[in-house]
Amino acid sequence: MASWGIDFLDSHGFAPDGTMYYALTREGAPLEPKQGSAAEMSSVLGFTEYARASGDEQWYLRAKKLFEEVWETYQHPGKAQQCFIAQTRPVRQHGHAMITLNVLQELRRFREEPQWEEKIDQCISLMLGMHMKEDKKAVFELVAWDGSEIPGHMGRWINPGHIIEGGIFLIHEGLRRNDQMLRSRGADWIEWGFQWGWDKDYGGIYNDIDSQGLPMPTSMAFVGESKLWWQHAEALYALLLAYAETGRGSFLRSYRAVHEYSFTRFADPVYGEWFANLDRRGNRVGDAKGTARKNSFHIGRNFLNCFRLLERMGS
Repeated sequence: MASWGIDFLDSHGFAPDGTMYYALTREGAPLEPKQGSAAEMSSVLGFTEYARASGDEQWYLRAKKLFEEVWETYQHPGKAQQCFIAQTRPVRQHGHAMITLNVLQELRRFREEPQWEEKIDQCISLMLGMHMKEDKKAVFELVAWDGSEIPGHMGRWINPGHIIEGGIFLIHEGLRRNDQMLRSRGADWIEWGFQWGWDKDYGGIYNDIDSQGLPMPTSMAFVGESKLWWQHAEALYALLLAYAETGRGSFLRSYRAVHEYSFTRFADPVYGEWFANLDRRGNRVGDAKGTARKNSFHIGRNFLNCFRLLERMGS
C-alpha cells in the first residue's frame, strides 16, 4: 500500500518547476497550488521512511534532493512563504526552523552525513537565538530576519502548539547528543507552551495567542481561540516526555488535564479516531476526522511515542 502511495505522489504531486501541488484530484490532476513547504517536507519524511522500510535507497536520494531544494529557499528572505513583502519586512518563521529540525533528524536516522549535523545546529541556533525570548518565557512565531521583534500583531503572535512541538525536538536532540542544556531548554519550551496555551476557563489549548492579550485581527480572531487536534496530540507526548526528563509533578498534572480534555472532546467513542476542530468552549465544529491538514503526522506519531515512552518508564 505504501508503494502505491509513493508512486502516485511521485507521478502526480510535482509541478513542472519541481515544487509540489497541495492537493490533487482522485485521478491525480492538480487541484490546489503550492502552499508553503508543508507538502515538500512531509514528502521528505515519507520518502525517507519508505527507503528505510523497503531498502530502496533511491527514495532517500529523492528525499535528500527535495529537502535541499526547500532548505535553499529558507536561506533567503522571501523565497519561502511569508506573510509580508520581503523587500519591506523580511521575516523568519519559527515553524520553518522547528519542522526542519525534525525532518533533519529523520534524514539522519536513515544515514548520518556531516551536513545534517551542521544544518541541525543552524535550526537550533534560529530557534533558541532568534525566536526564543527568554525574558518573556516565549517563542515568537515571526521575528525580523535579524531576530529582532517586528511591530504589530504579527510580532506578538505566539503559537503554543509550535512551542510545545519544538520542545519535543529539542529534547530528542539533547538525548542523542547527551546535551543537558538542550534537554532542559526543551522542557522549558513545553512548560511555556502549555502555560501560554491552556484555556483556564474552558480547558484545551488555544491555536494562537497575542502575547500582550490584545484582540487578534483578521481571520486569527476566529481561529486563534479554537481548539484543534494537533496541539493536543503534541501536548500529550510532550508533557509525558518532560515529566520523564524532569520528574516534576506539574508536567504530570498538565498531561492528565490534556488527556482528560482530549479523550472526552476530540475522541470519537463510537467509531474511533479524533475529530479535528472544536470551538473555544469545546463544542465540535463539524464531524470531519480527515481534512487537507489532518493526517497521521500528529496523532499517529505522538501516540506511538507515548506508547514507547511509557514502556521505557514502566521498565
